[in-house]
Amino acid sequence: MRSCFVVLFGLIATSLWAQDTLRYQPIFMNPAKLRAAQSTIQSNSPRLGPFGLSQPAAARFGWERVQRDSAFAFAAAQTLWLDYLCLFEDSLCADLALIRSPRSVWSELGIPERFAGDHVVAVPPFMSAPGATELKKPPVPKVPSTDPAAPLRITVRPGDSFYRILSRYPGLKLAQLYAANKGSDRIYPGQILVIP
Repeated sequence: MRSCFVVLFGLIATSLWAQDTLRYQPIFMNPAKLRAAQSTIQSNSPRLGPFGLSQPAAARFGWERVQRDSAFAFAAAQTLWLDYLCLFEDSLCADLALIRSPRSVWSELGIPERFAGDHVVAVPPFMSAPGATELKKPPVPKVPSTDPAAPLRITVRPGDSFYRILSRYPGLKLAQLYAANKGSDRIYPGQILVIP
């Protein structure tokens, strides 16, 4: 009996401590507060669903489902907020990005120090400031490739059949596979097959 009382007292003390220390809640936890904050800003783009997701965000998660399913819309808002938290490393900036847009927060704050330094980091186009010139992509070094005309060679694994091999390579026909392998219609584990 005494141990039950101690456990109950510990649970009550822990919950009271958690209420005192965990006062901050992300903006997506209260959709009414989020929509009220979004209505205070002047925006030409409509907001969708109970959490007022922007059109690109709603397209990312599915237009219809964001508007009809409040649990799904909550999960979408939570995912966006966590993306913004990772980007800005600040919960209040993540709230502002969910209320306005990540672009507006980026333009107000400038480039975070972790992105600045000796090396130049290209700002993603969706985060560039309004009116900024379009970013040029850095040149991609050419990787020496193997001869494109050379056929692919695979090793037959235990349990493989011609059907399983054909399912791994869409567009490949059984006749082509037979012809590339000297007309053989038998395979065995460890055999090297040519895939045309």
